[in-house]
Amino acid sequence: MDVDLTEAGLLAIDWSAEHNTLISIPEDSGDWLGHQVVVQPHWTLSQVYAKDTFIGSNVPEEADQVLFFNGTYFLLQAEGYDQWVAQADDELKSADHHIIPPGVGSFIQRPEGAESIELMLTGEARASAFAQPLVAGYNLLASPRPIDLDFDSRALLLSDGFLGSRDPDAADQIQLWQGDNNPSQLVYESYFLLDAGDGHQHWTEIGPDLPNVNATKLFRGNRAFFLKRSGPSRLDYLIPAID
Repeated sequence: MDVDLTEAGLLAIDWSAEHNTLISIPEDSGDWLGHQVVVQPHWTLSQVYAKDTFIGSNVPEEADQVLFFNGTYFLLQAEGYDQWVAQADDELKSADHHIIPPGVGSFIQRPEGAESIELMLTGEARASAFAQPLVAGYNLLASPRPIDLDFDSRALLLSDGFLGSRDPDAADQIQLWQGDNNPSQLVYESYFLLDAGDGHQHWTEIGPDLPNVNATKLFRGNRAFFLKRSGPSRLDYLIPAID
């Protein structure tokens, strides 16, 4: 939203904004007259990861870290500093207001010996369709809703335009971190979209048995995961609305 141009009766859209999911209003979107538009503020790094909950330090490895696909942040608390900063930022500028775009996943890496903590976030859970553009290669994603989802409800099947193959390396893949469930298992559990003819077209765990896991709710509402897109980017990908 373009705040400077928005006024009573007029909502202005900044089409150059970094986190847009469209570059223009689709021509087949119909008449918007009489429709309601909900405008919500973005969540930021310090809102999701409250500083008084985490451990800070002037040494990144001794502080809590938040890992995004395109960068890592740590909690700097030393010599008058009390802020999240990008680990690659030599100037140590505050990243407290760094925007976490909707649907973007992250991992928390706690320093050795840190106790377990729980985070509580409150807000309005959306039931409408959710745009989650996917690029070719790896995408670190979060759930759009605080509920567990399966491959079908996330629209990740062959019929939804995803790429399957007999060869896991040629198919779209899902990778789930297992350290959350068992701290001793510092590995990913990997799945791929099998396409081996009728009766063998489903998501399955990489391994010898090839079980059909389409209806398994592997996507937890409070966990991030990797989606490896072996096909081209899917900038029009939508997670369906809840009926």
